Amino acid sequence: KIAAGFKDLEADRIEIAEKLAERTQDLQEKVTEFITHKAEDLKQWYSDNQIQDKLEKVAKKVGATVIYPVLLLYNLLNSPNVIVHNKMLIIAPLAYFILPADLIPDVILGAGYVDDGAAIMTCLQKLSTLITSEVIEQTNKQYQQMIGKVDAEVVEKITKQIKGGKDTSSDNQLE
Repeated sequence: KIAAGFKDLEADRIEIAEKLAERTQDLQEKVTEFITHKAEDLKQWYSDNQIQDKLEKVAKKVGATVIYPVLLLYNLLNSPNVIVHNKMLIIAPLAYFILPADLIPDVILGAGYVDDGAAIMTCLQKLSTLITSEVIEQTNKQYQQMIGKVDAEVVEKITKQIKGGKDTSSDNQLE
């Protein structure tokens, strides 16, 4: 009976994980569609000062899983190796992060930055090959100044998400 109970529990866990993955994918698609249609409007909301102000305001509240990818994307935007076309792609999710009113309002504790994170991660996934060791160094430096020590475990999880869950140990750029 106990073994059967564990099997049922494992099956339930797998079913919940699959549903969560589906919902996350749906949210990512909705955010991508929203940003695609609103990209030009969003660009008017972006400036370096606004992103810095927002990061300082929310850094300690939202933690590494939100702040690190935002800083990574911000540093990718400022990289001299990224062409203008790609910089334009980066500005939209950063502007979306700045806006307090979006698909899930930022004031909703625990969930307010889920859509922002989906937008940021989608952009990072699309441009992952452009993330150099210099971009990562700058991100780590800014993160340390803002929050404190960079948690290697959290960075590894973020890296895997950016790389689509693939093993990143043989990849030179995003480690």
